[in-house]
Amino acid sequence: MRVRAASLVGIVLGVALGAALEHRTDSSVTRLSFLAVGQGDCIVFQHHGKTVLIDAASKVDAFDAGERLASPELYRLGVKQLDLVLLSHPDADHVGGLPSLARRFPIGCAVVPARFRDHAEMRGWLEKARIPESRIVWLEGVGRVTIGDFELVFTGPNDRRFPEDNDGSMFVRLTGPGTSAVFTGDASSEVEGEMLKASMEWRAQILKAGHHGSRFSTGDPWLEAVSPTVAIVSCGRTNTYGHPAPDLLERLNRRGITVYRTDRQGTISFELSASGPRLIPSR
Repeated sequence: MRVRAASLVGIVLGVALGAALEHRTDSSVTRLSFLAVGQGDCIVFQHHGKTVLIDAASKVDAFDAGERLASPELYRLGVKQLDLVLLSHPDADHVGGLPSLARRFPIGCAVVPARFRDHAEMRGWLEKARIPESRIVWLEGVGRVTIGDFELVFTGPNDRRFPEDNDGSMFVRLTGPGTSAVFTGDASSEVEGEMLKASMEWRAQILKAGHHGSRFSTGDPWLEAVSPTVAIVSCGRTNTYGHPAPDLLERLNRRGITVYRTDRQGTISFELSASGPRLIPSR
């Protein structure tokens, strides 16, 4: 299963990337950005003239963060196409902005956990974004994609003891010269524990705090395994959930992990090189 999933991702992505060559971005840019999109997630990795998007910002009621917040930031970052889009799970604060982004940026390939293949909301967002089935990979097992000097490995929990959509979130690890980063969508600390049982490496310098800084994610065992030096919290200003939770901030502070927050710092970008990630000063 793992070989099939990885091979399918490679085939579909290869076709998609080939079709998008005329839209190449600046190949000299190697950057990881956490976009300020309010109470939602939207992460951008740029390298070797390619762009990877992890989640697509929110659409809640009448406010479309994909159109109003994510799109202007993508233009500012010089993005011309989204070669690979990884959608962690169907929640509107992670996928709702996809249709608006798809109207502005060509999308090469979308990867979605297979457990959401028949999920009405996930199907609805993909249809509104007009992404054809031939450009969707329904991920089972482990997928791997190499872009230039970097590798993305993505997988998800298969344990049906965790039926909530949040707990089906895709886990992603990015590695390359001098840099490693991990993203876990909205998965709970219980699912983090299950993922630690897999024979995979999760250690990373940069960790996106799970579920926008909820106290029910980014638990101590996960922090011990990942051992990050930096944690990013993607949350909205004065959000009604109280994110990031004081419990989480205490866990991070106790370990000496530097915390950056999109509700305070805005979009957070790192220049990636063999000497390690370097925070790019905000505008």
